[in-house]
Amino acid sequence: MQQSRRFLPGTLPSRYDWRPAPEFNQEMNYVHSGRNRPVRVYRGVDQRFILEDFFAKLARFARRY
Repeated sequence: MQQSRRFLPGTLPSRYDWRPAPEFNQEMNYVHSGRNRPVRVYRGVDQRFILEDFFAKLARFARRY
């Protein structure tokens, strides 16, 4: 049986920036106040790796039920 890979943030060679998390106003628009915790904003992702991880997790979940 092939061992599945798991997505672990920070383990892939990805390009990202740290930015303060935005807030939402009454109209549900982003408000960039700069007061919230930092979050990673990725500039690129490996789509194949993300989809493989997603389908592996679906298969694992389906075996339980």
